[in-house]
Amino acid sequence: MLSSSDDERLSLSRADALALLRTMLGGRAAEEILLGRDRITTGSGGSSSSDLARCTRLASYLIGRCGLGEAGSLIYRPSGVDTDVRLERQVDALIRKQYRLTLGTMRREWPRIAALAEQLLEQQEMSGDAVRAVLAGAELPKQARDLPATT
Repeated sequence: MLSSSDDERLSLSRADALALLRTMLGGRAAEEILLGRDRITTGSGGSSSSDLARCTRLASYLIGRCGLGEAGSLIYRPSGVDTDVRLERQVDALIRKQYRLTLGTMRREWPRIAALAEQLLEQQEMSGDAVRAVLAGAELPKQARDLPATT
């Protein structure tokens, strides 16, 4: 996600960066909700281009280079200097917190997510207005209202 040339061009608020982290964690959270924690696949974190890898790079960038971590560290670490144990702990804690928030949001909004997924499967394409209508709660099918049981 972040190459050295991107570092100079990327300008995000902390709130926007945290929202981006939660977006990157959405697929993994959906798997946990649908399949259960023990059945999460390697798809979200199996390669250097995976969502989890991109999330880790962004969190490391935010904490290690931008001073935007929870602890408010204002130390700048040049690219490639990210083996500090304290940094790793802060990155892990930030990602875990954003993952918990993502799971909570997805569980709370599951009926809308399921309704949107069902409509996308049926129609293959949807306009922005149609997506907004589904997310606004336009007549949800029964199966979309029920949160799957997790194991």
